[in-house]
Amino acid sequence: GRYGPDDAWKAVISYIVGWATGKDNVTFSDWPSDVQPMYGRNQPLPANAKTLSVRKGVEWFANGRFYVHPTWNDTLLKYQGDGTKPFGPPVDQRLPNGDGTMGLLEGHASNIYHDGSQQYRYWMRADVQGEGAYALAAAGSLLNNNEYKKKAENLINYIFQNSNLRAGERARKDSPSYGLIGWSVTHPYVYYGDDNARAILGILGASAYLNTDEWNQEMAEAILANFRTTGKQGFRASRLEDKDLQKLGWQHFQNRDLINPAPHFESWMWACYLWLYDKTGYEPLLTKAKEAIRITMEGYPDEWKWTNGIQQERARMVLPLAWLVRIEDTPLHRQWLDTIVQKILENQVESGAIREELGGEGKGKYGRTKSNKEYGLHEAPLIFKNGDPIADMLYTSNFAFFSLNEAAHATGNPQYLTAVRKLSDFLTRIQVQSPRHNDLDGAWFRAFDYDKWEYWASNADVGWGAWGTLTGWTQSWIVATQVQTVRNQSFWELTKNSSIAREMPSTLKVMFPR
Repeated sequence: GRYGPDDAWKAVISYIVGWATGKDNVTFSDWPSDVQPMYGRNQPLPANAKTLSVRKGVEWFANGRFYVHPTWNDTLLKYQGDGTKPFGPPVDQRLPNGDGTMGLLEGHASNIYHDGSQQYRYWMRADVQGEGAYALAAAGSLLNNNEYKKKAENLINYIFQNSNLRAGERARKDSPSYGLIGWSVTHPYVYYGDDNARAILGILGASAYLNTDEWNQEMAEAILANFRTTGKQGFRASRLEDKDLQKLGWQHFQNRDLINPAPHFESWMWACYLWLYDKTGYEPLLTKAKEAIRITMEGYPDEWKWTNGIQQERARMVLPLAWLVRIEDTPLHRQWLDTIVQKILENQVESGAIREELGGEGKGKYGRTKSNKEYGLHEAPLIFKNGDPIADMLYTSNFAFFSLNEAAHATGNPQYLTAVRKLSDFLTRIQVQSPRHNDLDGAWFRAFDYDKWEYWASNADVGWGAWGTLTGWTQSWIVATQVQTVRNQSFWELTKNSSIAREMPSTLKVMFPR
């Protein structure tokens, strides 16, 4: 099996062997581990370490058999079920890989079997497809690999052509949910603004690397579909459902008075509005995004709602603040950005890791686990108290990596650039290497204890604990941002020549017919 921390187990086994043999002070000359970080804490990184990290990061999609193949579709349906508990044993490594046409699985759950193998998540989500396409297209560009590029294209077409994610009411022009992207194939009628935003940004990034405008219309529709269901002050709430949209109409949601300072759920859609405004000049996008950002920043930190910790909320907020500086470089907007970045950097340790932090009482959606009885029953943070030496690659470090890179390029601030480089080095070092578990080699686990230099933390988060992986949220943003750090580039610069403005006049007529 796989256990941690190593030092604790060495002590236990030493005691047992000493008791059994009658020998004192039993020590071990070697202590092999089936799963370990790519590099030690102080080990010099090779010159090609970042490029190797990218290559291993996208090869992991194939190594893990995450590309759904037609010949094992029955297995997918069996374990995916209705999407509420889509867990099952590892995909048989003898099965063939797909090519992205049928989509990409989520990754591993955090449950580990006695032989060291790990449960899979048999679920097809829209955000994962867009994010995976972004990582593959970025890697294909860096490594000059056309196979990666083709798979990126296939994953995007899976969303729009080969699944129900943009079908049904989402494809009917007179429907109030027209243009929205469904959460998953089992829940296409659920719309998370954050999940839509990451799918959109992934597709926009992939399009730039692929040098295509093939999905510009769908992207304009998706952003404006979210925009027209955003309330007066720029907030959407965490999720909408199709039955409510069909009953009430999109105008009902556009006219709501709603304040929801929860960056995890809200902020990356503001970034999408700012991005589209920059390309089209459609003023309402800027006006509404600025209002929501203003309210959120004026309420920091006391009014912020946090999900699994306050650090992840800061990591998510950096992106719209960086892009607001791109559009309106004012002292106030720089101050807002620096306020959040400095708080993140207060928690960045020498190795580059960003320490997790819980927010104040009363605002947390999923706070610390309160008892042993509650352990493993709900979503939960990786830490029990502030100061625990844990970094989170599912909710914080992955998104901070991308966002801080955008902030560094938007401002030219050398402190931000140094922070990005340190975080890049840290993520390069802790990428999983495992000759025995091919489905883990090249992945990033959710949790890392940077004091012990091991994959270790509270595993209380149901299904998403310390050893979970995710082809989208975690893997894709790390891989794609590694490519940009290698090239000293930002997403904003990458996508600056988008021709999406051509689609705006006709799309506005459909989305806002009056």
